[in-house]
Amino acid sequence: MEDYPEELLARPRPVVLLAGSEANHERIVAQLSHVLLDPTHNKTVPCFTTLSTSLDKLDVVHERKDRRSSYDGYSPQGLLKADYMKKHAEKVVSVVVLLFHWDSSKNAFDKDEQEISAIIEELRSKKLRSARAAIVVTYEGSIGIEYEEAVSNLRKNVDGSADKGSSSRLRWFTSASSASSIGSFALDDFAGSVQRLEKQILELSHQYYKDEAKRIKRDRDILNRRVHPHVFVRNHFKIAFLAEFRADFRSAMKYYTAAYNYLRDVPRDVRILPEIKTLADYINLKLCTLALTTRGGEPGMQEAITQFQRHDKIYKGLVGKGNEGVHWAWLSRQFRVFGELLCRYLRSESRAQLTMKSGLLHPGYYFHFAAALGVRRQKAAAATPVTEQARERHGQEMQPVVLAHVTPGMEYYGQHPITLRDPESGEERAASIEEMLEIERVRELNFDHISANISLFHRATKEYSIGEGAAWSKRLLANISTTTARLLVASKKWDEAVKELVPVIELYRAEKWWLLLSDVLCMRLECARALKDSATFVFHTLELMASDMPLKDDRKAKLLDEMLSILRQEGPLPALTQPVAVHTDTLSASPLVDANIRFLEPSVAHGGTVLIDVLLTSHFVRPLAVSLLALSFSLPSLELDVNVRANGERGGGDGAAADSTNSVRTLDFTAPGHPDAMDLTLMPHTPTLFRFKKRIPLENAFTGTARCEKMSLHVEGGASSPGVVLQWPVLQWSERRCSGMPRMVAAVLSDVSFQLPALDESGQELQAAASDTFRCRIATDIVSPPPPLRISTRHLPPALTNEMYRLEVLLANEHDESSIESIQVSFSQEHGPVGSAELSVFSDASSFTPLAHNTLRVARLAPGHTSHHVVYLHSASAASKRVVVISAKFTDGSNKAMSAEEELPLPVVLPVSARCAFFTPTLLPAAEPGGGAALQVGQNSLVRVEVQSTAPFPVQVVSCDLQLNEGVAELIDNTSLHSSLEPKVIFEGDKLTTWFNVLPKEEGDEVALGMFNMRCRRAAYDGLLDGFQEVTQHTIETPTLVPTLRVVNAKCSAEVDLPAVVVLGDVFPMSVSIRNASKNVEEFALSFKESSHFLFSGAVSTNIKVLPFSTHTSTHNVVALSPGKLVVPHAHLYDKRAGREVRDTRQKQYVFVQPPVV
Repeated sequence: MEDYPEELLARPRPVVLLAGSEANHERIVAQLSHVLLDPTHNKTVPCFTTLSTSLDKLDVVHERKDRRSSYDGYSPQGLLKADYMKKHAEKVVSVVVLLFHWDSSKNAFDKDEQEISAIIEELRSKKLRSARAAIVVTYEGSIGIEYEEAVSNLRKNVDGSADKGSSSRLRWFTSASSASSIGSFALDDFAGSVQRLEKQILELSHQYYKDEAKRIKRDRDILNRRVHPHVFVRNHFKIAFLAEFRADFRSAMKYYTAAYNYLRDVPRDVRILPEIKTLADYINLKLCTLALTTRGGEPGMQEAITQFQRHDKIYKGLVGKGNEGVHWAWLSRQFRVFGELLCRYLRSESRAQLTMKSGLLHPGYYFHFAAALGVRRQKAAAATPVTEQARERHGQEMQPVVLAHVTPGMEYYGQHPITLRDPESGEERAASIEEMLEIERVRELNFDHISANISLFHRATKEYSIGEGAAWSKRLLANISTTTARLLVASKKWDEAVKELVPVIELYRAEKWWLLLSDVLCMRLECARALKDSATFVFHTLELMASDMPLKDDRKAKLLDEMLSILRQEGPLPALTQPVAVHTDTLSASPLVDANIRFLEPSVAHGGTVLIDVLLTSHFVRPLAVSLLALSFSLPSLELDVNVRANGERGGGDGAAADSTNSVRTLDFTAPGHPDAMDLTLMPHTPTLFRFKKRIPLENAFTGTARCEKMSLHVEGGASSPGVVLQWPVLQWSERRCSGMPRMVAAVLSDVSFQLPALDESGQELQAAASDTFRCRIATDIVSPPPPLRISTRHLPPALTNEMYRLEVLLANEHDESSIESIQVSFSQEHGPVGSAELSVFSDASSFTPLAHNTLRVARLAPGHTSHHVVYLHSASAASKRVVVISAKFTDGSNKAMSAEEELPLPVVLPVSARCAFFTPTLLPAAEPGGGAALQVGQNSLVRVEVQSTAPFPVQVVSCDLQLNEGVAELIDNTSLHSSLEPKVIFEGDKLTTWFNVLPKEEGDEVALGMFNMRCRRAAYDGLLDGFQEVTQHTIETPTLVPTLRVVNAKCSAEVDLPAVVVLGDVFPMSVSIRNASKNVEEFALSFKESSHFLFSGAVSTNIKVLPFSTHTSTHNVVALSPGKLVVPHAHLYDKRAGREVRDTRQKQYVFVQPPVV
């Protein structure tokens, strides 16, 4: 904003001249109201621009020039005078305030009346524009009749000698009335007097600026828009500028818009083009500022943005001839200034909420666009031809002209005359159009475009990083940083370029933008060359070698040669001081070398051999000689470091020492049938397979999971130069299938290719064809050798609940020489010891003898012999898989304690499932209206039990019994269907139905009748194992509870009858009906519970006798006392013969009480 004149940026304030009583001028100015000048710094200024002078020096007042009577033949020299705004904002007076003082002690003015009249006449004689003059008489203390007479005489003298026009512009601020009158200026009440005076001066100044605007508007009668477009633009700009003095912003925006529109009618000649752009810039700035300050909020922002978009659309193509860079400089400044306007007038809380969706509201967008236009300006300046003669003549011209500047000697805004001195005569002359264009081209060429553009890019980055925009703009900031770095590289500011590139590389690498990353890495390599940073150059060169990077192969080959020259100390860059480690997890691109590892076996026992395949595929564009291939393994108690060198050396010793104690940490490289010397040169895109092996000793061997943690390839340079290490974090790999990768891949040994054969568990070759895939396996289990005692079992799964399940345990001594002593075989569950409620172990099924301590004891087992043992397992509940753990502890011939273990997953299922249903003697379902089963006390009922087999083998049903609870119900016929049931065999899914006749005795909602019990056993079938025929003799009981049901007493019942809705205060009936369905006279006790919400009439408690097969109804009157949903007095009916309450009256009764209708 510093490019603009101050009078354009500041809000114009009326200019007021204070004359006379100079001692009070500063006090008056200090008491004036203040207006906000700069919202950024909260800078305020007085509401008037005040000038101060004495009464005898009124020549500072500008005289008005005569207006033209005709514009015929008028040829304007420009659009708007360069001093117009400054003159009216600082010098042209709108109100002249003449201050005279009344001396109360002398009863006279500080000047005599003749002198005062002369001063006023002198002011009248000047050709004032339309300025108002105000006479102010100050006094202090009390005033008398002399003051009133003197002021009256002075007023008559002045007004009598003045013409009508001048008298109308003369305002008196004196009064003989009380001190509170607006006309008085009492020094004792200075602040109040200034406030009243300010209001009157503001009114006079507004009238002055309004009259000035009217005087300019009268010129429209003698103007033609097409003939005099310059004057049309000028007059409308002046009218808008004068409207700002009186804070009429609506009129100001109207006339600024008109001037902006009329500016398009001005012929766009090459001479006047800078003026058009300058005035368009000024008017656009005024319109945007007024929209932001007067409209406020989002509407004002949108209006300002709309105006700026229109401004950009109209003038972005107005390039002109000769120098395109000047136009892009001007347009870049338009965007920069508008961004600064948004920053100035956008509130801080609003800026903090800006996001990508804010779009054109974001100030960062305009700084970013201004920087982009600056880059375009730089390219245009570089492409503009400049002759050597022009460089010699104007080589000192460094700074291009800014059109918005007001330079000394400028007559019209936008005109920047250039004066040249004749080298021969020494005389000065104005430069021609061609010479001016030539000077501008030289200035553009000499200008420091890079610094200016970098400054704009940094400002855009700062704005984008404010508030919520910082989260979404990281990609946009990366783009800005890339462009900034490119400019810094062009200006050879390497360190600053590196600071810009580092976060960009991290972002593009994380988001896998390979095309952008390759471009940025090439710039980073250029910085590394200039900074002599060999390590960085090598690291990023390796990153560019990845197949995902879209560089051409010849470019990659050139970079690879340059990197190898550094490693060999042959290049221009210094040698490496430390190895360069490249971790594949830090690079998101595809690895330089595809490395896959495979343990051939998932587990290896002590005494066996671990076989490891390493498959490498290089993506370098040229063959790469690797000096070291290293593998690192880990175990909880042991770590293995394995490496293979290019000269055939192996870490830990040669192959002959592979089984020695000192070489336990060594994995030998093996190539059957070929020499040990090998070549680790990796050919481009050619898979190479290497195989390692390690024998696990029998004694003192480790146990656990051997996992490959890290694999690395070393590329070394010279004898004393550190090399490059490519590392893979194998622990982050998942077991994946590398489809299409040949398993039998040629390994290169001494330039001889061969196929690695498929191997079996012992490492011997197989004749079968190999798989066509390479399955990665990064770990193998090192396990102990199997114990000499082998445990096996024989049984017939699944087991049935409550069954004595036969389990045969076979113990075999697999040693050929030594015997096994003191064998203890124990049984346990996976989640607890055997013997708990879930599972029990017995030694005999007929006598139900538990196995002592759940342990079998065997004294001795000879070599090669097998012992046979039988136990019985019992489970009272079903389980999908009950794991039985069979553990054996024993000692071998050398008294060494050993153990063996076998897990037996045993499913336990129910033999049958049972369902019960209830019927009346007429075989109708015993159901009640509300749903569910219901029986009646004393009435015979039928119970049907339907049994379905769930066992996977045939089951023989022995008997079915219904065991009823005492006092609840009884069987009518003890010799019912169940006792005459013949044994029957049912298969899986078969059903068996039995019926029972019962008599309920007890009433209740959930009555448990008893339990159904079926006795069954396994039936013989073809799949029985030898020796398992006894399982068909073991009887199994399967008890099933009869579901609870409702049993009702049908001999007596009761019903409470009352209306659902009543009115507050009205009487309503409440009836209790008792029905006796028996053949006896029944006696009942009826009582009611009192309630505070009702009045109850009649006996609260009474005894009632009801005849056989009859009904008794008792009615009571009730009055409701409260509104709402209420519980009526609860009726309790007690059956004296049965000795219990009748269940029909247990439920509470409700009634809704309405308020009375008025």
